Amino acid sequence: MEEPSFPEENQLIVEEILKKYGLWEIHQEGLNRFSKSKNPEERWKIIEGLPSYKTSNLVRRYGEGEIPLESLPFLIERELNVSEEKAKEIAAELEKKLLIFIRPIKAGELPQKIPPEVKPKIPPKKDVYREPIE
Repeated sequence: MEEPSFPEENQLIVEEILKKYGLWEIHQEGLNRFSKSKNPEERWKIIEGLPSYKTSNLVRRYGEGEIPLESLPFLIERELNVSEEKAKEIAAELEKKLLIFIRPIKAGELPQKIPPEVKPKIPPKKDVYREPIE
């Protein structure tokens, strides 16, 4: 299955949005807890709880066609524990700055046959180092 393409600036855009809506402090607190923890399982739980991880996960799921755009505000509200209004604003900003560059792939959209690359034919050149075969 073909992977959806995500902009390289994905994480920077998510960071900018989280800062704008006051969620970056929660992210930083999580990173502090992460650096103090030595238990791998606890560290993984901390990572999964970070707003940036949750937001990036929603963006990935959208890109894979797992969730529709219309569900994004509700999922943001639930995942990030923000108000409905703030979730709608975050969703609108994600759509405007990030999701417009990601085209979700649906199961039936993948091409059945990939066309071969078309390479221009190069006319043979006379090889000055070889004698012609007669």
